Amino acid sequence: FSSLLFSSLLFSSLLFSQMGWRVVAQQHVWVAALTALSLLAPWGVLRITLLRDPIMYLATSLCPLVVTQVAVQVGTGPRRVQWLSRIVRGIVGLLGGSAAFHIVAVAMGAYVVKDAVRTLLWSCHMASLAVIPVACTLGGSYDAWIRLVSRNEPRSSDELSCYVPSVGTVVGAWMGVFPIPLDWDRPWQVWPIPCVVGAWMGYFVGLFLAVILVWRRRSKKD
Repeated sequence: FSSLLFSSLLFSSLLFSQMGWRVVAQQHVWVAALTALSLLAPWGVLRITLLRDPIMYLATSLCPLVVTQVAVQVGTGPRRVQWLSRIVRGIVGLLGGSAAFHIVAVAMGAYVVKDAVRTLLWSCHMASLAVIPVACTLGGSYDAWIRLVSRNEPRSSDELSCYVPSVGTVVGAWMGVFPIPLDWDRPWQVWPIPCVVGAWMGYFVGLFLAVILVWRRRSKKD
């Protein structure tokens, strides 16, 4: 409920703002705060930790995380009046992204049956951070998806501000794989804890880098 409330405040306060690097910085501060609030909700409300109960933690934090990501995109993206279209794009992005990440995880060695729930929840978190923002921005434009995903060519500040955190999420999750097979026998090495934490860290780093890149783009134009 707190996540939904703050997202509504963000939507109303930034509804008529113009895209500049200062506005992007303001938006990303809000996004970082709301996302952190969503991810900390299980601990703050139910006193659940990721190490103690990964499944329950990821499950209870997923709903506020999805609501936050969709609400932020509705409130800050281009063509803001098309809010219903953006919600549909976010839902489609969540479903399609979750399926894609789940398939990739299984192909990379995750168990098909054992830990299937953990893999599914990890996939949903990945889709929430990496796919929903891009889906809400690009919609169903096939050419835009190919240009952004295959050729890494964001052409606007909107695309850049959603693309960089998405890349950070994927890179962070990929880097989180490395500690899993090590024989340290630590509780945080259990799948998918390192990949989840890596994805979160990569997302927040991506938010910061996106502001810098948007500022550089604006500086060159000026």
